[in-house]
Amino acid sequence: MKFWNKIKVHPLSYFVITVSLITGFFKYLLLVSIIIIVHECGHITMAKYFKRQISSISILPFGGLMKMDSYVSSDIFEDLLIAVGGILFNLILGVTVYTLFNLGILDYEKYSLIRTYNSIVIGFNLLPICPLDGYKILKLLEEIIIPFKKTFIISLIISAFILAFIMIYKTTIVKNNILVFLFLIFMSVLEFKNKIYILNKFYLERLNHDFKFYKIANIKNIEGMYKNRNNYLYGECEHIFLKKRYTREKI
Repeated sequence: MKFWNKIKVHPLSYFVITVSLITGFFKYLLLVSIIIIVHECGHITMAKYFKRQISSISILPFGGLMKMDSYVSSDIFEDLLIAVGGILFNLILGVTVYTLFNLGILDYEKYSLIRTYNSIVIGFNLLPICPLDGYKILKLLEEIIIPFKKTFIISLIISAFILAFIMIYKTTIVKNNILVFLFLIFMSVLEFKNKIYILNKFYLERLNHDFKFYKIANIKNIEGMYKNRNNYLYGECEHIFLKKRYTREKI
């Protein structure tokens, strides 16, 4: 499949475009869309650099969602660079716009508008709310020192707390961006529902493939596995896939 065929515009985007045309806010939506495309190009560039297969890219009116065909057990630090790639490109955009303004190529009004919306996109994506980049970055940092299963619990609790805090104490923001927050709630619920599927995929990958991780962790059961380490099982291990006694077997 050609790369451009993987890019899909979400139906919600068409609705927002129609509303913006009616209300006269189309030029602002266009500017935000360009900034979002720059952001997604950062993720795509990093994913391509690490030779990841991109399965689809969904363009939403307030962001984008990139899905990759890769192992759950993929390297944490590569995943981190892919996650921060969007923010990095937004920062590059900010520096570029500032340079153009100083050279007199861009007037202050346009510079201020681009800077404001670019800052909003950066700040929004850094929130540790599922499925934003901040959530992915937080979870990946946890995976360095915490067993993979626990990172789901911790990250989802933090995500739910931050989302609830904003909805309770920042009601004006929520009312003005109701579609965004409904989407965040939906994606958080979906992440929770898919947790078991992702965990089982992770366990099966580690049982069936030999990943070259250099760190070693001795664990008593398969649910205590770390992502970027060689895990050695010892003692008795009971799991949906395994019911046997291990004597220091690497996974």
